[in-house]
Amino acid sequence: PAPAPATASVRFGGGAQRVTLVDARGGRHQPGAVPPGSYKILATFSGVEGHAGDLQAEAGAGYVLQCSASFQQCTVERQ
Repeated sequence: PAPAPATASVRFGGGAQRVTLVDARGGRHQPGAVPPGSYKILATFSGVEGHAGDLQAEAGAGYVLQCSASFQQCTVERQ
């Protein structure tokens, strides 16, 4: 059997109600196991979704997005 495709692990914390990752083709991904690649981080604060940062996810890596409601931004911490 073919090996499973490599993924990156993404989770989030902080003040965001929801986080969605948008890839270069416009595909939307929820935090969890995601394909490697470049993503725009869309975070929802107080019911409003907006661009809150960017993520370059590498295969096999883990990331935590720390989202600040005050600044409406998410910082990327590699685990």
